[in-house]
Amino acid sequence: SLTLGTRTIGEPIPDAEISAYYEANQDDFVIPEQIKVAYVELNRNAIMDEIEIEEERIREQYEQERIAFEGAAERRASHILFETGLAMTEPEALAAAQAAKERIDQGEDFAALALELSSDIISAEAGGDIGYSDGTAFPPEIEEVLLTLEVDEVSEPVVTEFGVHLVKLTEDTVNEFAPYEEVAERITRDLKSAQAELIFAQRLEDLSNMAFELGNLQQISEQLDLPVQESEFFPRSGGSGLFANPLVINAAYSDDVLQAGFNSDVVELSDSQALVLRLVERQEAQVRPLEEVESEIAVILRTELERERAQALGQEILAQLQSGADVGELLAENELEWVEQNGVTRDSVAINREITNAVFTMPEPEEGGSNFQGIGLSNGTYVVVELTNVERGNLDAMDEAERRQIVQSIESQRSQGLFGAYIEHLRANADITTRVI
Repeated sequence: SLTLGTRTIGEPIPDAEISAYYEANQDDFVIPEQIKVAYVELNRNAIMDEIEIEEERIREQYEQERIAFEGAAERRASHILFETGLAMTEPEALAAAQAAKERIDQGEDFAALALELSSDIISAEAGGDIGYSDGTAFPPEIEEVLLTLEVDEVSEPVVTEFGVHLVKLTEDTVNEFAPYEEVAERITRDLKSAQAELIFAQRLEDLSNMAFELGNLQQISEQLDLPVQESEFFPRSGGSGLFANPLVINAAYSDDVLQAGFNSDVVELSDSQALVLRLVERQEAQVRPLEEVESEIAVILRTELERERAQALGQEILAQLQSGADVGELLAENELEWVEQNGVTRDSVAINREITNAVFTMPEPEEGGSNFQGIGLSNGTYVVVELTNVERGNLDAMDEAERRQIVQSIESQRSQGLFGAYIEHLRANADITTRVI
């Protein structure tokens, strides 16, 4: 075969051609509609940062936990939960849990993975800790596996009614509560989290009311102490960060925000994050100016020109070959050489698949002769092919495995065809009754 690529052509593309292409293809150079929004964000983690817990309250909580625990012979556990339901099937949860177990076995930290992966958000913030059990507090499946674990050992995936768990035994039959210094940080976090949950819920309700009642975000900002922030421009397909979230995009491009200029409803992104947004600026869809896209158009036109020239040269060579003329001089002028490929099969990967497919549609040449064909490839290359010989397949030379594979392929195609015809027959002859309730 001869391969005629898209060679670099030195002459510049005339301005008139660039302008003509620009006028005829303006849809290709449109900047889509974009908007910029202002927003206030309510975040439970930010609320936790506001909260200060007095040491007296921490010690009081410590004493309550110590008294409740003291004297108990219990096991303490942590878990990573892969909750099953609409979002994840049990087989998917088992696969995710097994992948997490392999990461733990390779040395990754259980607590860090709990924070990353666990569906149990509350325990995840405490490294997966789910507390103590005297043998009755946890689901039976977890209680059973805890009996088999050593301290700091992590179980294989455990299935319960809640989903699939990885369980870690962290303490076993401990009768003495941990010293204050070891648990003060955890108790502080728990107290902050509980308080932040209440504050977040109240502020979320206030935010929802204010979004409806107030005419701007500044008043919301002042009353809830939430800074007004601005996004970059983003199209209906979305931007980055918060503005890649479909819930935010839908709210921003809703009629209330885009047309009426109202605040959006509260957009709840998660159990701990929500926002309200408002339109700042809207840019209608517009065509990029010619001077901005001249170089792009020049590349397009040069590529088309190179493709046309490659095809024209290829067709000239093909015509001469088919007429029996000598093309040696023409090949030399264009620095082209024949590339010979022998033993090419239908599934050969040594040459372009488009060439292979085309060659196997060519008629078999007469003995001692050749057949020629020109092929325009999708990448702009033009190929002239000379077919000199065809070796027909021999069923007798195939081994049993190859025969079996062909039979299975034929049976599969036939079964799919029959099944498709059966379904079409059912559709064509079905009686359909529509009931309005």
